[in-house]
Amino acid sequence: MVVEGFGLPQQYNLDVEQLNSYSNTRLTRYKLPEDNKDSEIALAPHCDKATFSLICENGVQGLQVLSKTGNWVDVNIPKNGCAVLVGDMLKAWTNGIFPAAKHRVVTRGGDKERITFILMAVPKESMVIKAPSELVDDENHPLCYRSFMYEEYIYYRCSTHGEEGSLEKFAGL
Repeated sequence: MVVEGFGLPQQYNLDVEQLNSYSNTRLTRYKLPEDNKDSEIALAPHCDKATFSLICENGVQGLQVLSKTGNWVDVNIPKNGCAVLVGDMLKAWTNGIFPAAKHRVVTRGGDKERITFILMAVPKESMVIKAPSELVDDENHPLCYRSFMYEEYIYYRCSTHGEEGSLEKFAGL
């Protein structure tokens, strides 16, 4: 679907398949705010290093994304629905056309804890992440990231503790 959406040659289907070669799953419980606080940040702002993340929740809202204007916006996931967040690998592969979603989790007072199930699609560690030449235009959309191996980026993110702007610092041109 991504290949067709960009009008890319079918040869890139293999790249897209490799971007989603593996999946990691996580079940996370976010405790209620302590000491009768109205709200607190339960998960610090970050971009996922995955290709994309699929987030399902138990009906307790709390996911927020950072808008282009710099404001935090609530993501209201509908009952029996999910949210899909673009991660750093899809951002790099699309040469920044799909921006990675900087997000955080805020817990609010109430009587029910937030529980999420997260499925993250990730590439094989040995995959080289390289934007298709068709998504690079020297005049209007120059190459944003050098090609790199996914495992190199993982090591970098771990060594920098996932600091802000990791992808740009690691592979940005």
